[in-house]
Amino acid sequence: GEEISAGKIDLSGCKSGTYSALFATVSRYSLFAGSTVFPDSSGAGASPKMVKTTSLFADKNTSAAEPLATWLETGGLSDSSKKYFRPTAGWSTAFVKLSSSGSSADLSNAEAAVMYEDGLKSAAINDTGLVPGWYCETGNSVDEYCVRAVSGDDEKIQWRFLSTLDGLNGMPLDLNDENSCSVPLDLSYYALKPGTYEEAGIKFLWANDGGTLKYVGARGAEDGLTITFGKPTC
Repeated sequence: GEEISAGKIDLSGCKSGTYSALFATVSRYSLFAGSTVFPDSSGAGASPKMVKTTSLFADKNTSAAEPLATWLETGGLSDSSKKYFRPTAGWSTAFVKLSSSGSSADLSNAEAAVMYEDGLKSAAINDTGLVPGWYCETGNSVDEYCVRAVSGDDEKIQWRFLSTLDGLNGMPLDLNDENSCSVPLDLSYYALKPGTYEEAGIKFLWANDGGTLKYVGARGAEDGLTITFGKPTC
């Protein structure tokens, strides 16, 4: 993928010691828009049948992430007050609904709407309950990616990465009086350079309703974020 340089982080206010966790405040929401053809014979040929992101459930939905049942529909499509859907309780991801009950309508002539996906709700689905006040997505208490709300700001969430987490390189940082001035930080996203084997773009969820293929929901795919710290220096 391509790298984005995040510049240097000022360490002048840090005490000497070993730093093994990264905290970052980021936007609570990610935006996506796009389309694809139907994954059957109707999606082939010169005028393929298409699905596109829709506006019906595209809003941010700033409600709390718990309880899940207030915003997440599981198994059936009957509650239009809930923005997200998953086929079974065993699914670790939720999809933003494209319609109230699934649809087979051709959206070739429609415009792809920009849809919001809530990172706080996505984390709540997989919460292990191991860290109070955080939604943590893995089962190892010493190797977790965690998310929590930012008090007083519905637009932000905070990430917590521990140094053993895949995708976080260059940590722990060992700081002393001779190197605690600054440290370079690079961010890499493979979503910026999608290829055959890279998970980027949009995932669409489909259902076979009595022989009729219907689109149900969509979500942004993983962006492949990698965070790399360089060597602390003065």
